[in-house]
Amino acid sequence: MFICLGYTLMAKLKVFDENLIHGFFSVIQNSFPNSQLKEAYEGFVHIHINEADLSLATLFGAIESCKETYSIENYTVSQTTLEQVFLNFARTQLDPDELRRRMRVENSCTQKLIKCVFPCC
Repeated sequence: MFICLGYTLMAKLKVFDENLIHGFFSVIQNSFPNSQLKEAYEGFVHIHINEADLSLATLFGAIESCKETYSIENYTVSQTTLEQVFLNFARTQLDPDELRRRMRVENSCTQKLIKCVFPCC
């Protein structure tokens, strides 16, 4: 059994320009509403397209139609793997040491607030 987790679109723009990047992403998002801009740096754009029933012909057609307008030098489209989903999830998680540090800071702030509100305690 194969489960499609969507598509990963990686594009390289000839010119690094925020307006071109956001314009290109807007075209993709208008065509495929379940798209997310994951990264954009130095002319590289990483977009996740969460459309399981999307045909590759439709996706390639959308990219090709705006290739010249947004100075797309080259691009790749691949099916998103379970590993990519896991890595994206893991990136959003806090480091355990950072989590403990934040909890100590919050506990300290809470204790200071209690002493301020209830000075007798």
